[in-house]
This record gives sequence, C-alpha cells and structure tokens, in this order.
Amino acid sequence: MDMSLTKPVSAEQPCGPDPEYDPEYLLLFSRAAPQAEAQYGDFVSTPEAVNWPEIERDARRLLTRSKDIRVLILLLRSRIQQAGAQGLAEMLTQLAELSVIWSDALHPQLLTGEGASAESIEDAALARSNALAALLDHEGVMADIRGITLSNSAALRLQVRDVERALSAPRPADALAPESVRQQLADLEARGALPLAAFREAQESAERLQVWARETLGDLAPDFSRLRQLLALLPDVVQTTTPEIPPSPAPVPDPAGTVYG
Repeated sequence: MDMSLTKPVSAEQPCGPDPEYDPEYLLLFSRAAPQAEAQYGDFVSTPEAVNWPEIERDARRLLTRSKDIRVLILLLRSRIQQAGAQGLAEMLTQLAELSVIWSDALHPQLLTGEGASAESIEDAALARSNALAALLDHEGVMADIRGITLSNSAALRLQVRDVERALSAPRPADALAPESVRQQLADLEARGALPLAAFREAQESAERLQVWARETLGDLAPDFSRLRQLLALLPDVVQTTTPEIPPSPAPVPDPAGTVYG
C-alpha cells in the first residue's frame, strides 16, 4: 500500500480541494482518453497510444493535493496496464482502504443535511456514485482487466478475455476451445505462474468497496456484481479444473508378533 496516499493534504482539508476544475485534472483525463483515427484524404493516421507511465506519474502528483476517486481509478488503470494482475490487486486494495480512511472527505464528497437542500445532497451522492461506476466501464477498467496477459508463450498468448470467452454461454464461434483453456490454466497453476492470489485479493477489495458504497450511498450505490464476477473467473475456473487430491491414508501398523508365511 502506498502510504503517501493516506497522508492528509492539510488538517482543514485532509483530501484537499475538489480537483474537478483543476487544469491538470482536466488535462490528465484528456490524455488518458482513447484517440480516434483521423483521415486526411487517403491517409489515415494511427492514434497515439496512451502513455500509462506518464499517466501514473501525473495522477500520483495530483493525488498529493487532491484525493479523488476518479483520479484513483485512473491510477488503477495505469497500474493494470503496467503491472497486470499485481497492479490490479495493489490499487483496488488501495482504493478500498482509502474509502474507509477518508470516507467523508474523499472526492466527490457527500453533503450532510446541515444547510444543504435535498436536491444538492442527492446530486453529491450521484456524483460519487458515477465516480465509482467507472470501475464498471467496459472500455475502461473492465477492458483493462480482460486484457491482463496470463501466458506469453510462443504457442499461445492467453489473456483473461480469452478465458471468459472460452467459458461463456453461448460461446462465440471464434473463441478458444474450453478444454484447451482449462488445460493451459492447469499447466500455469502447476508451475505457480498464475496470479490467483492477486485476483483473490482484488475480488475481496471489490466486495469491501461494494459494502462501503451501499453503506454511504444506499440505493444510489453502483452494483459491482459484474466486476466481482470477472475477478472471480480465474480462481473459480482453477478450483473446478484442479480437483483436490485427498491425503493418503495413514499406514496401518502390523500387529506385534504377526508371523507371515
């Protein structure tokens, strides 16, 4: 856990000011947005890839003065892109921890009933709900998780999305064969090369975030079921693919004085 993120910005504002109108905040999100192809006559330009190390650097710098769910989720994306399952577990756990540490102060902040209208209280709750819902973005965090590489062998490059497609019902026509995927996962697990612990940690953190969201947002809390299901995919598949081997029965000692033959 990055302990620098748990340090208050100031005594008066532990999470600092809302960064929504900070020029660096706006620039950060524009740089992380996917770029569309541009066509000039017969020439079609290739969109420039997102520079995730730079996104991480700038997100961490912004978080030193404004602790914000939206920036934390962008940092989560950058860590997944660079460190795969370990980055996923690391930052989802960090987000779950910070949601408890800075429950009231974390941006977007909720409003209390003191001097606030019912409409403004609901608007603030919706803003936080929408920020958390970025964890369910199919072109954002969910796509990042599906893109995590599990095997880079010369024979076959296996990603989380390949496992999901192979075992989905109905199965897409171009998906890998379920038997092949299960065998690859079993081989990776036998070699200790499958990041099951990271996915389990991420799954537990997502469950903690769900509890916190429901406690603070009630009916406005986003439903993380799809995220939790995706995070549980690998542990569940491996559990059903690799049956437990029962322990060998203890040897029965020969009765003393037994004569053979």
